[in-house]
Amino acid sequence: MSDTAPEEPAAVWFGVPDGYAPLPLHDLTDTMSVTYQLIQELGTDEQRALSGTALGALAVYLGELAERGAVYCGIGRHVSETDGSPVTSSLVVTLQEYPGRRNPRLLLRDVAEGKRRAGEHGHAELVDLPNGPALFVERELLLPAPPRPGDHVLTVAAEAPVWQLEAFLPGPDGDRLAVIEVSTPFVAAGPQFRPMTVAMAAALSFRPPADQDPLASLLG
Repeated sequence: MSDTAPEEPAAVWFGVPDGYAPLPLHDLTDTMSVTYQLIQELGTDEQRALSGTALGALAVYLGELAERGAVYCGIGRHVSETDGSPVTSSLVVTLQEYPGRRNPRLLLRDVAEGKRRAGEHGHAELVDLPNGPALFVERELLLPAPPRPGDHVLTVAAEAPVWQLEAFLPGPDGDRLAVIEVSTPFVAAGPQFRPMTVAMAAALSFRPPADQDPLASLLG
């Protein structure tokens, strides 16, 4: 697991598990333009045919993540623990800020209640980690499937099942909320991401590591 801070100062520090490659959350127009040109020059016929639609959808998705307060987004490639086949996943970390201070557990209570009102059903569990309380929510949901070769731009996207695990971690003063979201279209392999997500949540901090904290040397 590699130590990672967000692209811009956001008062949250975390480690990114092995196997993930970061995606940009800023300067999307230039990044997607360069990527499109590379695919057109080096990609297969199928990749070239899909590149415009796929990159456009990716740019919209990343832009929405940035608006939600995302500080990290990555795509991971792994191996199934059951049969050794390739498995892909996405990892998103967001940071939300709230006015005032309150008990962190009350913030998690509000999160759970908000999901219930929104009809986002899943298995929820409140856990005490070494760095404070955390709410884990595991569920399966249906999301639009990627476009296929030959699909018209107006074709209604089919839906595909996705396994998802979210970890909600409030700051010590209840004025910030970090959210770790791990998703994979390989639903059967979803449970293998539980230990990884818990370990990542347990290591997340709202204070910089000692070697990055200018007050550490003064406080001892």
